Amino acid sequence: MPQRARKRETRKGNPLIGLAIFLVAIVGAVAIILFAGSLGQANVDDVKEDGKVRFIRPGESLAMHIHAGVRIIINGEEVKIPAGVGIVGNRERILHTHEPNGVIHIESPVVRDYTLGDFFKVWGMRLTDSCIFEYCNNETHRLVMLVNGVPQENIKDYVLKNGDSIILIYDEISNLA
Repeated sequence: MPQRARKRETRKGNPLIGLAIFLVAIVGAVAIILFAGSLGQANVDDVKEDGKVRFIRPGESLAMHIHAGVRIIINGEEVKIPAGVGIVGNRERILHTHEPNGVIHIESPVVRDYTLGDFFKVWGMRLTDSCIFEYCNNETHRLVMLVNGVPQENIKDYVLKNGDSIILIYDEISNLA
């Protein structure tokens, strides 16, 4: 077979390789277009694990760092939120405390709403709109919440904001007036 004929034969096989390279390039381009927006960003659905707000990953950039203060008063006695809620060893959950002063730290890789209920889940304590710990509304007692001095109805789902001063009070109705 002459040399020219062999070259043509070889060239006929190249279109398949060229087509394969073209298809790989197309698939790669589509993947980049679909996923480029999320590269380097935390997934908003990735903020919870096991029903609790997840741990901050080492070296993770924070898009949100705020603090809210919470006081709890049960039948006239203050209940301290302990230091270290949401901290296990050297790992911190997005919602955590450092001191027993009621300051909740919210440090998140994404800007999103975190609620008082989210913090209570991290703490492992009960909070609903009508109960705190084992104390629930009844004929003689009520749970109320003041945020910056203003009564709020939506307790568990209240979205924590920077600088909030939150007071949760469970007491006899006559003492709440």
